[in-house]
Amino acid sequence: MKKISENIKISIFMCSAIILGFSIVFALILILEPKLDISSKEKEFFLRVEKFDENTIIILGSSQTASFNATYLENNLLNNNKDYSIYNLSISADRPQKRLSNIDKIIELQPKMVIYGIGYIDFENLEKMKIDKPRSFMPDAQEIFVKLISLEQYFDFDFLIFSSPKYIILKSIRDQVNSKQINEYYDEKTPFLSYDLNKKRIILDDKNLKKNSKEHQLSGIKPQTQNQDVIAFKKILQKFKENNIDVIIINMPFHPYYKQIMPKYYNDFLNKITQNSLEEFDVKTYSLIDEYDKLKIWNDSIHISINEKGISTLNDDLLNILLEHVN
Repeated sequence: MKKISENIKISIFMCSAIILGFSIVFALILILEPKLDISSKEKEFFLRVEKFDENTIIILGSSQTASFNATYLENNLLNNNKDYSIYNLSISADRPQKRLSNIDKIIELQPKMVIYGIGYIDFENLEKMKIDKPRSFMPDAQEIFVKLISLEQYFDFDFLIFSSPKYIILKSIRDQVNSKQINEYYDEKTPFLSYDLNKKRIILDDKNLKKNSKEHQLSGIKPQTQNQDVIAFKKILQKFKENNIDVIIINMPFHPYYKQIMPKYYNDFLNKITQNSLEEFDVKTYSLIDEYDKLKIWNDSIHISINEKGISTLNDDLLNILLEHVN
């Protein structure tokens, strides 16, 4: 009985320590890195833009789709006598669960067409694969983090930052110190993203691409019926269908070194999602996964560089897809 009482005291102490730790991290992040909460950019955009022009195309996705240059595409469509407005509403580290929170606002703006770029990383587990642990009275910090993630939909905050508090805080301090040296780029046609142009223009050599691919922590993908991002993705497509918005799904490119380290079922999983989307929601689908395997245009193993070479390569392929459909 005495031992149980001591365990309870230890558990209470540990819970208090964890709560205090999260509180300190949370406060430091808010002070050092106000830009982490990108929802402020979204709110500003939705307040400013009440309704899209009649012929408006929007691009959705994560930082992978940030390489789609809205101005470049818009101008080249116009050169082909196609007058369309294009907005790239990509969000860094976007996932269908996260995107679902603002999809109704996007639909209210009445776009004519949506380009939705997806990849393996959009459906990976938020938590790392768990290792069997012995039962303990001690609280599991990993389980607390996973529960925090599940609360994200109810709060105006991105709880994913707690996946690596140490990294976020160090990055925040470094960015504050080096802020004057960063060539930050912001485009009103890509309102939810801003990034360091100098870094995004880099093309990695073969040695560094190999190294970069090994740094990715693959956390596995749950089956479709248990995968909350798949469920959210289907809800999004259903909403677009109900509002007569055309959708084109594009499977985004990954470097061969990344594809070498990922499990084979990743590819089967994404192909199945794409096929199911085609059958259930009457969307158009294209795959760019293997299109650029041999080209030296990679910023890292999952992103195309935004230098002139990268822009023309990736965007010309999307331009051809658009020309095929806007007719």
